[in-house]
Amino acid sequence: MTTKLNLGVIGVGAMGARHALNLRRHIPVARLAAVADQDAQLARRVAAEVEIERVYESAERVIADAGIQA
Repeated sequence: MTTKLNLGVIGVGAMGARHALNLRRHIPVARLAAVADQDAQLARRVAAEVEIERVYESAERVIADAGIQA
């Protein structure tokens, strides 16, 4: 069994949202665990699209999350 790496995406504009989606759907050794964006509404929308619960409004909050490894 492979342990998955918990990842956070900081900045979920057009390119960041694409990265989040790719991590969620196509990278088997990764687990998208959180997204963050200064635009809270955008962050919540992307989190809903990629079906995750952790949403932050700053990079610092993602970095401080002990459950995020990269």
